This record gives sequence, C-alpha cells and structure tokens, in this order.
Amino acid sequence: MLIRPALGSPPTWTKAAPGMMLEQRAVHGCAAPLFLVDEIDKPSGDRYPIVSALLELLEPENATEFKDEFFQASFNARHAIWLLTANTTTGVSAPLLSRMAVFEIPPPGIEQRKRIINAEFKKLCSRSRFNVKTTDIEVTLLAERMDLDLRKVTRIVRDSFIAAIGQDQLLARINLPQFQQWESFDMATAENASVH
Repeated sequence: MLIRPALGSPPTWTKAAPGMMLEQRAVHGCAAPLFLVDEIDKPSGDRYPIVSALLELLEPENATEFKDEFFQASFNARHAIWLLTANTTTGVSAPLLSRMAVFEIPPPGIEQRKRIINAEFKKLCSRSRFNVKTTDIEVTLLAERMDLDLRKVTRIVRDSFIAAIGQDQLLARINLPQFQQWESFDMATAENASVH
C-alpha cells in the first residue's frame, strides 16, 4: 500500500508532504515512471484514498494537469505506467477495473515451486554464510504440497534451515506438516491456496 497519498497533503496539515507522484519524479527524474501498487484488492481506509487518486491519474485528461496538494502546483503525470496487483479482482472497484487491462497469472506449478524453494535456501546461505543444503527429494516433496501457500513454504524452508544450523548440520531436513483437512479438497482449491 502507498505510504502517503498520491495527491500530496495540504501544507497546513501536520506532517504534510508532497505526493508520491511528484516526489518520485523529482528523485528519479523520469518522465515515464513505473509505479507498482500491491494488493489493490485490500481496503486502504479513508486516510489515504488510493482508489480515488488512481482514478484521477488513469484518466489522460486529468493526469495531464495533475495537482499536488502540498506544492499547490500542477504537472503532467499522463506518461506514468501503473501496475496494480491483487489476489482477486473481487475487492477492486468496477471503475478502477474498467481502466486497467487485467491479466490472470496462474499459481506456480511444481517446477516453479522447486525453484522458489531452492532460491530461498540460496538466499538464506548467502545472508547467514552457513552452507546448509537439502536434498532434491525433500525439495520435490515440499513443492508438491499444493495445499501450502508460498508464504507457508518459505516459512518451512526457514525453519528447517535454522534447525540445521542449531544442530550443526549442513543438511536441512524439511518437516512437512500434515495435509490440511478440507471437506472437499480439489485442485482448484489447492491452486487458490497458493496464490499470494
């Protein structure tokens, strides 16, 4: 979520600041900056109304004369590139959806999950300077657990890495949790569980 409103805060407010749009253009000096807004499907509250600011920025006529409240100045924000991510489009307002091209990205398959697990081990080795590894079989067994979302998978990798260090081992054993019991388990449910 955005830390401060895209529009800026009026200078009379406590802790007033320029908007993210103007601040980023000033810092990076780029005429067509790329902005990533993560999890737009989650409510952001009334303090920083991101959706209303985005609606204004996504209309070329409005974006050409985009006003920053802090400096009380207008500038051209028409060339900004916006990427919005969401776990689902259900919570995204219809007006915002109508202004975006929506791409559905499928959840990672087993091979992709294996790469993610191996990358997590590599990252942990690099940060800790401990050369802890695991076997391909254990990586595959964890990757095949489609009932576990990727946050849970990386947590399991970290836990196994820490356990190996604590036991002065260079080979991490991955402790797989029991399968989650769902009333009607199917592949669609498992795939939705892994989207984050």
